[in-house]
Amino acid sequence: KLQSILERNALDEYLATAVMAEKEFTAERHVKILDSEAKKAIHTGYAAASRQFEAEEFEQMRIPKRPKWEGLGLTAEQLDRQEKDSFLDWRRELAATEEGSSNAITPFEKNIEVWRQLWRVVERSDVVVQIVDARNPLLFRCEDLGEYVGEISNRQKRTKRHVLLVNKADFLSQEGRELWAEHFVKNNIPFVFWSAHKAEKDEEALKARAKEKKQQQEQQQ
Repeated sequence: KLQSILERNALDEYLATAVMAEKEFTAERHVKILDSEAKKAIHTGYAAASRQFEAEEFEQMRIPKRPKWEGLGLTAEQLDRQEKDSFLDWRRELAATEEGSSNAITPFEKNIEVWRQLWRVVERSDVVVQIVDARNPLLFRCEDLGEYVGEISNRQKRTKRHVLLVNKADFLSQEGRELWAEHFVKNNIPFVFWSAHKAEKDEEALKARAKEKKQQQEQQQ
Protein backbone atom coordinates (compact mmCIF):
# COMPACT_ATOMS: atom_id res chain seq x y z
CA LYS A 1 0.00 0.00 0.00
CA LEU A 2 2.92 2.35 0.67
CA GLN A 3 4.63 1.79 -2.67
CA SER A 4 5.48 5.13 -4.21
CA ILE A 5 3.72 5.81 -7.51
CA LEU A 6 5.11 8.67 -9.56
CA GLU A 7 4.14 7.52 -13.03
CA ARG A 8 1.28 5.43 -14.44
CA ASN A 9 0.20 4.69 -17.98
CA ALA A 10 -3.13 6.19 -19.07
CA LEU A 11 -5.15 3.01 -18.50
CA ASP A 12 -3.76 2.29 -15.02
CA GLU A 13 -4.30 5.93 -14.06
CA TYR A 14 -7.92 5.81 -15.25
CA LEU A 15 -8.67 2.57 -13.39
CA ALA A 16 -6.99 3.78 -10.18
CA THR A 17 -9.02 7.00 -10.26
CA ALA A 18 -12.23 5.06 -10.88
CA VAL A 19 -11.56 2.74 -7.93
CA MET A 20 -10.80 5.63 -5.59
CA ALA A 21 -13.91 7.52 -6.68
CA GLU A 22 -15.94 4.29 -6.37
CA LYS A 23 -17.15 4.66 -9.95
CA GLU A 24 -17.78 2.00 -12.54
CA PHE A 25 -14.86 1.52 -14.90
CA THR A 26 -17.13 2.43 -17.80
CA ALA A 27 -17.84 5.90 -16.37
CA GLU A 28 -16.05 8.63 -18.27
CA ARG A 29 -14.76 11.57 -16.31
CA HIS A 30 -13.05 13.38 -19.21
CA VAL A 31 -15.16 13.16 -22.35
CA LYS A 32 -13.42 13.65 -25.67
CA ILE A 33 -15.42 14.37 -28.84
CA LEU A 34 -13.60 13.60 -32.06
CA ASP A 35 -14.08 16.24 -34.73
CA SER A 36 -14.25 14.20 -37.94
CA GLU A 37 -13.28 17.19 -40.07
CA ALA A 38 -10.45 18.65 -38.09
CA LYS A 39 -9.36 15.23 -36.74
CA LYS A 40 -8.69 16.89 -33.43
CA ALA A 41 -9.72 15.86 -29.91
CA ILE A 42 -11.82 18.43 -28.15
CA HIS A 43 -11.68 18.13 -24.36
CA THR A 44 -14.95 18.83 -22.58
CA GLY A 45 -13.91 17.74 -19.09
CA TYR A 46 -12.50 21.14 -18.17
CA ALA A 47 -13.07 24.64 -19.45
CA ALA A 48 -10.55 25.69 -22.05
CA ALA A 49 -7.84 27.88 -20.57
CA SER A 50 -5.05 30.02 -21.96
CA ARG A 51 -2.08 27.96 -23.13
CA GLN A 52 0.34 30.62 -22.01
CA PHE A 53 2.70 29.17 -19.41
CA GLU A 54 2.78 30.88 -16.03
CA ALA A 55 5.81 29.77 -14.03
CA GLU A 56 4.30 30.51 -10.63
CA GLU A 57 1.64 27.83 -11.19
CA PHE A 58 4.32 25.19 -10.94
CA GLU A 59 6.73 26.86 -8.57
CA GLN A 60 3.98 27.01 -5.94
CA MET A 61 2.54 23.54 -6.49
CA ARG A 62 0.31 22.67 -3.54
CA ILE A 63 0.34 19.43 -1.59
CA PRO A 64 -2.83 17.44 -0.79
CA LYS A 65 -4.05 18.15 2.74
CA ARG A 66 -6.14 16.06 5.07
CA PRO A 67 -9.61 17.59 5.46
CA LYS A 68 -10.62 18.70 8.94
CA TRP A 69 -11.92 15.71 10.88
CA GLU A 70 -11.38 16.57 14.54
CA GLY A 71 -14.59 16.71 16.54
CA LEU A 72 -16.84 15.75 13.63
CA GLY A 73 -17.61 12.27 14.91
CA LEU A 74 -16.86 10.62 11.57
CA THR A 75 -16.78 6.85 11.22
CA ALA A 76 -13.69 5.22 9.72
CA GLU A 77 -15.59 4.73 6.45
CA GLN A 78 -16.74 8.36 6.34
CA LEU A 79 -13.23 9.63 7.05
CA ASP A 80 -11.78 7.39 4.36
CA ARG A 81 -14.33 8.68 1.83
CA GLN A 82 -13.70 12.31 2.83
CA GLU A 83 -9.94 11.92 2.40
CA LYS A 84 -10.29 10.22 -0.98
CA ASP A 85 -12.70 12.88 -2.26
CA SER A 86 -10.32 15.65 -1.16
CA PHE A 87 -7.37 13.85 -2.77
CA LEU A 88 -9.29 13.44 -6.05
CA ASP A 89 -10.19 17.14 -6.02
CA TRP A 90 -6.48 17.94 -5.64
CA ARG A 91 -5.63 15.66 -8.57
CA ARG A 92 -8.33 17.27 -10.74
CA GLU A 93 -7.02 20.72 -9.86
CA LEU A 94 -3.53 19.71 -11.03
CA ALA A 95 -4.97 18.22 -14.23
CA ALA A 96 -6.89 21.44 -14.91
CA THR A 97 -3.73 23.49 -14.31
CA GLU A 98 -1.73 21.32 -16.69
CA GLU A 99 -4.55 21.44 -19.24
CA GLY A 100 -4.23 25.21 -19.41
CA SER A 101 -0.48 25.21 -19.91
CA SER A 102 1.93 24.24 -22.66
CA ASN A 103 4.25 22.75 -20.03
CA ALA A 104 3.86 19.52 -18.09
CA ILE A 105 3.78 19.21 -14.32
CA THR A 106 6.76 17.36 -12.90
CA PRO A 107 6.13 13.81 -11.59
CA PHE A 108 4.41 13.77 -8.21
CA GLU A 109 3.27 11.16 -5.70
CA LYS A 110 -0.03 9.61 -6.78
CA ASN A 111 -0.49 7.08 -3.97
CA ILE A 112 -2.83 8.50 -1.31
CA GLU A 113 -1.41 6.08 1.28
CA VAL A 114 1.97 7.84 1.07
CA TRP A 115 0.31 11.20 1.65
CA ARG A 116 -1.64 9.74 4.58
CA GLN A 117 1.67 8.90 6.23
CA LEU A 118 2.72 12.55 5.87
CA TRP A 119 -0.60 13.72 7.37
CA ARG A 120 -0.15 11.45 10.38
CA VAL A 121 3.47 12.49 10.88
CA VAL A 122 2.55 16.18 10.84
CA GLU A 123 -0.36 15.64 13.25
CA ARG A 124 1.74 13.68 15.76
CA SER A 125 5.03 15.59 15.57
CA ASP A 126 6.27 18.59 17.51
CA VAL A 127 8.98 19.35 14.94
CA VAL A 128 8.82 18.64 11.21
CA VAL A 129 12.17 18.78 9.40
CA GLN A 130 12.25 19.38 5.65
CA ILE A 131 15.58 18.45 4.01
CA VAL A 132 16.75 20.48 1.01
CA ASP A 133 19.94 20.54 -1.06
CA ALA A 134 22.22 23.46 -0.17
CA ARG A 135 23.15 23.94 -3.82
CA ASN A 136 19.65 25.26 -4.54
CA PRO A 137 17.48 25.24 -1.40
CA LEU A 138 14.53 27.10 -2.92
CA LEU A 139 14.26 24.62 -5.79
CA PHE A 140 13.73 21.74 -3.36
CA ARG A 141 11.81 23.58 -0.66
CA CYS A 142 8.06 22.99 -0.44
CA GLU A 143 6.54 26.17 0.98
CA ASP A 144 3.14 24.56 1.28
CA LEU A 145 4.45 21.94 3.72
CA GLY A 146 5.43 24.68 6.15
CA GLU A 147 2.00 26.26 5.77
CA TYR A 148 0.34 22.90 6.39
CA VAL A 149 2.35 22.38 9.59
CA GLY A 150 1.17 25.82 10.77
CA GLU A 151 -2.43 24.99 9.83
CA ILE A 152 -2.39 21.74 11.84
CA SER A 153 -0.68 23.53 14.72
CA ASN A 154 -3.55 26.04 14.85
CA ARG A 155 -6.21 23.34 14.54
CA GLN A 156 -4.71 21.32 17.38
CA LYS A 157 -3.92 24.44 19.45
CA ARG A 158 -0.48 22.95 19.90
CA THR A 159 2.86 24.49 18.97
CA LYS A 160 4.60 22.75 16.09
CA ARG A 161 7.80 23.84 14.40
CA HIS A 162 8.80 23.46 10.78
CA VAL A 163 12.58 23.56 10.24
CA LEU A 164 14.50 23.65 6.97
CA LEU A 165 17.59 21.43 7.12
CA VAL A 166 20.02 22.66 4.45
CA ASN A 167 22.02 19.52 3.66
CA LYS A 168 25.38 19.38 1.85
CA ALA A 169 26.27 22.73 3.36
CA ASP A 170 29.96 21.85 2.88
CA PHE A 171 29.41 22.52 -0.83
CA LEU A 172 28.82 26.19 -0.01
CA SER A 173 31.47 28.79 0.64
CA GLN A 174 31.37 30.80 3.83
CA GLU A 175 30.00 33.72 1.83
CA GLY A 176 27.33 31.48 0.33
CA ARG A 177 26.20 30.26 3.75
CA GLU A 178 26.04 33.83 5.04
CA LEU A 179 23.91 34.94 2.07
CA TRP A 180 21.48 32.04 2.50
CA ALA A 181 21.33 32.68 6.25
CA GLU A 182 20.39 36.31 5.58
CA HIS A 183 17.65 35.18 3.19
CA PHE A 184 16.16 32.66 5.63
CA VAL A 185 16.25 35.08 8.57
CA LYS A 186 14.71 37.86 6.46
CA ASN A 187 11.84 35.55 5.45
CA ASN A 188 11.34 34.07 8.96
CA ILE A 189 12.35 30.56 7.88
CA PRO A 190 13.85 28.47 10.71
CA PHE A 191 16.88 26.66 9.29
CA VAL A 192 19.94 24.57 10.11
CA PHE A 193 23.02 24.08 7.94
CA TRP A 194 24.08 20.44 7.84
CA SER A 195 26.62 18.25 6.09
CA ALA A 196 25.92 14.52 6.22
CA HIS A 197 29.32 13.84 4.66
CA LYS A 198 31.15 15.94 7.27
CA ALA A 199 29.10 14.34 10.07
CA GLU A 200 30.08 10.89 8.80
CA LYS A 201 33.77 11.87 8.77
CA ASP A 202 33.46 13.33 12.29
CA GLU A 203 31.80 10.12 13.46
CA GLU A 204 34.59 8.02 11.99
CA ALA A 205 37.18 10.22 13.71
CA LEU A 206 35.37 9.86 17.05
CA LYS A 207 35.25 6.07 16.67
CA ALA A 208 38.94 5.97 15.81
CA ARG A 209 39.86 8.04 18.89
CA ALA A 210 37.64 5.91 21.11
CA LYS A 211 39.22 2.73 19.74
CA GLU A 212 42.69 4.16 20.27
CA LYS A 213 41.84 5.14 23.84
CA LYS A 214 40.49 1.65 24.55
CA GLN A 215 43.68 0.03 23.25
CA GLN A 216 45.80 2.31 25.46
CA GLN A 217 43.74 1.36 28.52
CA GLU A 218 44.10 -2.36 27.71
CA GLN A 219 47.90 -1.99 27.35
CA GLN A 220 48.13 -0.21 30.72
CA GLN A 221 46.33 -3.12 32.33
